Amino acid sequence: MHGVTTDETSRRRIVFRVLGVGWDDERARVLREAMSEEVGRLYADRGHEAGSRALSIQEDSVLYTGLAVTGDGQGIGHIALRRLRSDVEIKRMYVRPGYRGVGVAGALVDAVEQFARDHGERRIVLATGDRQPEAVGLYRKAGFTPIEIYPPYVHLGKHSKAFAKLLA
Repeated sequence: MHGVTTDETSRRRIVFRVLGVGWDDERARVLREAMSEEVGRLYADRGHEAGSRALSIQEDSVLYTGLAVTGDGQGIGHIALRRLRSDVEIKRMYVRPGYRGVGVAGALVDAVEQFARDHGERRIVLATGDRQPEAVGLYRKAGFTPIEIYPPYVHLGKHSKAFAKLLA
């Protein structure tokens, strides 16, 4: 999947593509670490333990890891899809701050949805925090609808928002 977009603020042209990579890809690992640091700061007042449980992921449950890269191969965005009971779940959605708002996140969501469809999945679910309105907006725009919070995030209660999308 490819993307070319113009950043309307700076008028710079951003060329990127989304690749399927291994979970252990170094660029993917670096982006996951950056996400963990950012989310850790965002929710620091709520305690580290709850956030750590919500962000944990077993590598063997990962079905797809998508990486948005620039023309020179720099990792600028990350998304993963894992098996969660009878559904698949988006995890570790992250775009580097300098590349937000220019289509990278939408391309990552499109790539993960295409992977899920290609593999016969019927529904994608996801959970995000209440301090991430941009993420909520992205998922709603992509056709995800609110659902009840589901395990393993029930312990986060009112601080979590959950969404699902049925796939054709």
